[in-house]
Amino acid sequence: MYLIHDQKKETIAYIENMMILDTNHEHVIGILIGDCFFGRNKKVVGKIINQIVYLLNGEIAGKVELNQEYKNTSIKKA
Repeated sequence: MYLIHDQKKETIAYIENMMILDTNHEHVIGILIGDCFFGRNKKVVGKIINQIVYLLNGEIAGKVELNQEYKNTSIKKA
C-alpha cells in the first residue's frame, strides 16, 4: 500500500490494488492505470511523475510514499 501526502506531510489518500481510497478506507475516489489516475467521472484527473502527484492544471497534489508499516493480510498461495 502507498500513501499520498500533501505538503504538510498529512495523509490525504491511500493507493491499494490500483484503487485510490479516502483516508477512512471506505470509499474509492479514483483508480490508477499506469501512471495516470482517473476520478469518478471517468476522465483523467492527473498523473504521477517521479512519485509526485500532478493534477491536469499542473498543480502538485501530493507525494506518493510506500507505507512501511502495512502488513498484507490477503491469503497467499503456499
